[in-house]
Amino acid sequence: MELRPVEVGDRTALDALFSLADECDGHFPIGEHKYLDLMARAGPCTGLVAVEHDTVVAYVALTPPRHDSIAALELAIHPLHRSNAVIDELIREGVAAVSEMYAAAVRVWAFQPNMVDRLRAAGFRTERELRQLRIDLPTTESAPPPAGMEERRFRPGADEEAWLAVNNAAFREHPENGSWTRAILADRLDQPWFDQAMLYMDSDNARAAALYDSLGFRLHHVDRSMMLELVE
Repeated sequence: MELRPVEVGDRTALDALFSLADECDGHFPIGEHKYLDLMARAGPCTGLVAVEHDTVVAYVALTPPRHDSIAALELAIHPLHRSNAVIDELIREGVAAVSEMYAAAVRVWAFQPNMVDRLRAAGFRTERELRQLRIDLPTTESAPPPAGMEERRFRPGADEEAWLAVNNAAFREHPENGSWTRAILADRLDQPWFDQAMLYMDSDNARAAALYDSLGFRLHHVDRSMMLELVE
């Protein structure tokens, strides 16, 4: 298995790899932020690809360190190439790559139990767990905004700065989500899955205090469920 920096020409093969992993695992192998950055037509690619017999079998997504000197990486691996040896090599090379970016530490998002085991064997510790909670819709009870709060839909051209202030403050310790810019937000608003009617903001005296984020909404055609993310 050859491991090398990702190239623009790898995007089609990587897209196929991600789709295969999604189909096999029931969820996308890397975060949407990393995926959109990778697939953007302009700008450099950041990450490593593993190639075996001229076939891309794995991808190591790399996020350079921010002000806290913490980098991040994620692994997307072909379902038939998830041996301990392969995972160990990808972790080792990913850590070495972000170390060259002068990172003081690295966070890894791990979606598979065997990947968690290999990370712990490599010296990683569990920092937090991401859980997905579900409820059948429609619900029988409504939850009105707290007293003094106004709930309204997001207004393109008027609410971007308020949205960014809330988002970046809530995720200030997050390697990707805490450094959004107007350009990143504009890109997400332009995605085909974005529905303006599903993005709400709560405000107090015209100041954003909480946000219902449809930038995390996705319609899953298999179970017809929707995801809601609350940022405050």
